[in-house]
Amino acid sequence: MAGVSELDVDQRAVVESLRAAVRASGLTQQDFARAVGTSPSRLSAYLHGDTAPSARLLVKFQRIGTALHAARQEGVPTALDAGTSLRRALEVSTRPSGVLRFALEARDRLRDTLENRPHLIDAWDAKPMVGEERWGTLLAVLVAHEFTAAGRSAPWWTSVDPLAVAWFPARGRLSEGQVREVTPEWLAVANIWLAASALEVA
Repeated sequence: MAGVSELDVDQRAVVESLRAAVRASGLTQQDFARAVGTSPSRLSAYLHGDTAPSARLLVKFQRIGTALHAARQEGVPTALDAGTSLRRALEVSTRPSGVLRFALEARDRLRDTLENRPHLIDAWDAKPMVGEERWGTLLAVLVAHEFTAAGRSAPWWTSVDPLAVAWFPARGRLSEGQVREVTPEWLAVANIWLAASALEVA
Protein backbone atom coordinates (compact mmCIF):
# COMPACT_ATOMS: atom_id res chain seq x y z
CA MET A 1 0.00 0.00 0.00
CA ALA A 2 1.45 3.34 -1.01
CA GLY A 3 1.76 6.13 1.51
CA VAL A 4 0.29 9.47 0.52
CA SER A 5 3.73 11.06 0.71
CA GLU A 6 4.97 8.59 -1.92
CA LEU A 7 2.35 9.62 -4.47
CA ASP A 8 3.02 12.14 -7.19
CA VAL A 9 1.51 15.60 -6.98
CA ASP A 10 -1.60 14.73 -9.02
CA GLN A 11 -2.30 11.57 -7.06
CA ARG A 12 -1.95 13.47 -3.79
CA ALA A 13 -4.39 16.09 -5.05
CA VAL A 14 -6.97 13.41 -5.86
CA VAL A 15 -6.53 11.73 -2.48
CA GLU A 16 -6.83 15.02 -0.62
CA SER A 17 -9.93 15.97 -2.62
CA LEU A 18 -11.55 12.67 -1.67
CA ARG A 19 -10.61 13.01 1.98
CA ALA A 20 -12.00 16.54 2.01
CA ALA A 21 -15.28 15.26 0.54
CA VAL A 22 -15.61 12.62 3.26
CA ARG A 23 -14.83 15.17 5.98
CA ALA A 24 -17.30 17.66 4.57
CA SER A 25 -20.07 15.06 4.47
CA GLY A 26 -19.90 14.56 8.23
CA LEU A 27 -20.19 10.81 7.69
CA THR A 28 -17.90 7.99 8.68
CA GLN A 29 -15.84 6.54 5.88
CA GLN A 30 -18.06 3.45 5.80
CA ASP A 31 -21.29 5.45 5.74
CA PHE A 32 -19.95 7.76 3.05
CA ALA A 33 -19.09 4.76 0.87
CA ARG A 34 -22.65 3.46 1.16
CA ALA A 35 -24.12 6.91 0.53
CA VAL A 36 -22.23 7.39 -2.73
CA GLY A 37 -22.75 3.83 -3.97
CA THR A 38 -19.35 2.23 -3.57
CA SER A 39 -17.93 -0.33 -1.17
CA PRO A 40 -15.97 0.65 1.95
CA SER A 41 -12.96 -1.30 0.66
CA ARG A 42 -13.02 0.48 -2.70
CA LEU A 43 -13.32 3.88 -1.04
CA SER A 44 -10.42 2.99 1.25
CA ALA A 45 -8.31 2.14 -1.79
CA TYR A 46 -9.15 5.53 -3.28
CA LEU A 47 -8.32 7.35 -0.05
CA HIS A 48 -4.91 5.66 0.21
CA GLY A 49 -4.00 6.24 -3.40
CA ASP A 50 -3.88 2.53 -4.21
CA THR A 51 -6.25 3.12 -7.12
CA ALA A 52 -7.77 6.24 -8.62
CA PRO A 53 -11.47 6.91 -9.14
CA SER A 54 -12.67 8.01 -12.54
CA ALA A 55 -13.10 11.73 -13.06
CA ARG A 56 -16.85 11.21 -12.94
CA LEU A 57 -16.69 9.45 -9.58
CA LEU A 58 -14.36 12.07 -8.15
CA VAL A 59 -16.78 14.82 -9.11
CA LYS A 60 -19.70 12.82 -7.69
CA PHE A 61 -17.95 12.30 -4.35
CA GLN A 62 -17.02 15.99 -4.11
CA ARG A 63 -20.49 17.13 -5.12
CA ILE A 64 -22.28 14.95 -2.57
CA GLY A 65 -19.83 15.71 0.24
CA THR A 66 -20.14 19.45 -0.34
CA ALA A 67 -23.94 19.29 -0.57
CA LEU A 68 -24.28 17.28 2.64
CA HIS A 69 -22.11 19.82 4.43
CA ALA A 70 -24.19 22.72 3.12
CA ALA A 71 -27.48 21.02 4.06
CA ARG A 72 -26.18 20.35 7.56
CA GLN A 73 -25.06 23.97 7.93
CA GLU A 74 -28.51 25.21 6.91
CA GLY A 75 -30.38 22.60 8.95
CA VAL A 76 -32.13 21.17 5.90
CA PRO A 77 -33.05 17.44 6.02
CA THR A 78 -31.71 15.10 3.35
CA ALA A 79 -32.43 11.59 2.13
CA LEU A 80 -30.03 10.32 4.81
CA ASP A 81 -32.20 11.94 7.47
CA ALA A 82 -35.28 10.41 5.86
CA GLY A 83 -33.69 6.97 6.07
CA THR A 84 -32.85 7.50 9.75
CA SER A 85 -36.41 8.64 10.51
CA LEU A 86 -37.90 5.61 8.82
CA ARG A 87 -35.56 3.22 10.63
CA ARG A 88 -36.52 4.72 13.97
CA ALA A 89 -40.21 4.69 13.12
CA LEU A 90 -39.99 1.01 12.19
CA GLU A 91 -38.43 0.28 15.57
CA VAL A 92 -41.20 1.89 17.61
CA SER A 93 -44.35 1.96 15.49
CA THR A 94 -46.77 -0.95 15.52
CA ARG A 95 -48.89 0.48 12.69
CA PRO A 96 -47.80 0.96 9.07
CA SER A 97 -49.75 4.23 8.95
CA GLY A 98 -47.42 5.61 11.62
CA VAL A 99 -44.36 4.79 9.52
CA LEU A 100 -46.05 6.14 6.40
CA ARG A 101 -46.35 9.52 8.08
CA PHE A 102 -42.57 9.74 8.31
CA ALA A 103 -42.17 8.78 4.65
CA LEU A 104 -44.60 11.51 3.63
CA GLU A 105 -42.87 14.05 5.87
CA ALA A 106 -39.62 13.23 4.07
CA ARG A 107 -41.39 13.77 0.76
CA ASP A 108 -42.67 17.15 1.90
CA ARG A 109 -39.21 18.23 3.03
CA LEU A 110 -37.80 17.19 -0.33
CA ARG A 111 -40.56 19.13 -2.06
CA ASP A 112 -39.61 22.23 -0.06
CA THR A 113 -35.94 21.79 -0.98
CA LEU A 114 -36.78 21.42 -4.66
CA GLU A 115 -38.93 24.54 -4.60
CA ASN A 116 -37.03 26.82 -2.24
CA ARG A 117 -33.48 25.52 -1.77
CA PRO A 118 -32.35 24.09 -5.11
CA HIS A 119 -28.70 24.74 -4.22
CA LEU A 120 -28.98 21.92 -1.66
CA ILE A 121 -30.64 19.34 -3.86
CA ASP A 122 -27.43 17.39 -4.52
CA ALA A 123 -27.56 16.26 -0.89
CA TRP A 124 -30.46 14.01 -1.92
CA ASP A 125 -28.05 12.11 -4.17
CA ALA A 126 -26.69 10.42 -1.04
CA LYS A 127 -28.34 7.03 -0.65
CA PRO A 128 -30.31 6.56 2.59
CA MET A 129 -30.20 3.36 4.62
CA VAL A 130 -33.72 2.30 5.56
CA GLY A 131 -33.01 -1.32 6.41
CA GLU A 132 -36.36 -2.69 5.25
CA GLU A 133 -36.97 -3.44 1.58
CA ARG A 134 -40.57 -2.34 1.28
CA TRP A 135 -40.14 0.99 3.03
CA GLY A 136 -36.85 1.60 1.26
CA THR A 137 -38.58 1.01 -2.07
CA LEU A 138 -41.43 3.33 -1.13
CA LEU A 139 -38.99 6.09 -0.18
CA ALA A 140 -37.11 5.63 -3.45
CA VAL A 141 -40.32 5.82 -5.48
CA LEU A 142 -41.57 8.89 -3.60
CA VAL A 143 -38.26 10.70 -4.13
CA ALA A 144 -38.08 9.76 -7.81
CA HIS A 145 -41.63 11.03 -8.33
CA GLU A 146 -40.88 14.40 -6.73
CA PHE A 147 -37.74 14.89 -8.79
CA THR A 148 -39.57 13.97 -11.99
CA ALA A 149 -42.47 16.30 -11.16
CA ALA A 150 -39.94 19.11 -10.67
CA GLY A 151 -38.39 18.41 -14.08
CA ARG A 152 -35.16 17.02 -12.63
CA SER A 153 -33.33 13.73 -13.04
CA ALA A 154 -34.01 11.44 -10.08
CA PRO A 155 -31.11 10.39 -7.82
CA TRP A 156 -29.26 7.25 -8.89
CA TRP A 157 -30.40 5.23 -5.87
CA THR A 158 -34.10 5.67 -6.67
CA SER A 159 -33.85 3.19 -9.55
CA VAL A 160 -35.27 0.13 -7.79
CA ASP A 161 -36.93 -3.13 -8.80
CA PRO A 162 -40.64 -3.65 -8.13
CA LEU A 163 -41.45 -5.53 -4.96
CA ALA A 164 -41.83 -9.26 -5.54
CA VAL A 165 -45.05 -9.37 -3.50
CA ALA A 166 -47.83 -6.78 -3.70
CA TRP A 167 -47.73 -4.45 -0.70
CA PHE A 168 -50.54 -2.39 0.82
CA PRO A 169 -48.90 -0.04 3.38
CA ALA A 170 -52.14 1.54 4.58
CA ARG A 171 -55.41 0.15 3.27
CA GLY A 172 -57.80 1.80 5.71
CA ARG A 173 -61.39 0.70 5.12
CA LEU A 174 -60.86 -0.06 1.45
CA SER A 175 -60.56 -3.56 0.04
CA GLU A 176 -57.39 -4.50 -1.79
CA GLY A 177 -59.28 -4.25 -5.07
CA GLN A 178 -60.50 -0.76 -4.25
CA VAL A 179 -56.99 0.35 -3.29
CA ARG A 180 -55.65 -0.96 -6.58
CA GLU A 181 -58.20 1.16 -8.45
CA VAL A 182 -57.09 4.42 -6.79
CA THR A 183 -53.33 3.87 -6.62
CA PRO A 184 -51.25 6.23 -8.80
CA GLU A 185 -49.47 4.47 -11.66
CA TRP A 186 -46.02 5.52 -10.46
CA LEU A 187 -46.61 3.56 -7.26
CA ALA A 188 -48.33 0.64 -8.92
CA VAL A 189 -45.35 -0.09 -11.16
CA ALA A 190 -43.34 -0.72 -8.00
CA ASN A 191 -46.04 -3.14 -6.79
CA ILE A 192 -46.91 -0.71 -4.00
CA TRP A 193 -50.63 -0.12 -3.61
CA LEU A 194 -51.66 3.00 -1.79
CA ALA A 195 -54.69 5.20 -2.38
CA ALA A 196 -53.88 8.63 -3.78
CA SER A 197 -55.83 10.17 -0.90
CA ALA A 198 -53.39 8.61 1.58
CA LEU A 199 -50.59 10.63 -0.03
CA GLU A 200 -52.24 14.00 0.43
CA VAL A 201 -51.36 14.74 4.05
CA ALA A 202 -48.15 13.96 5.91
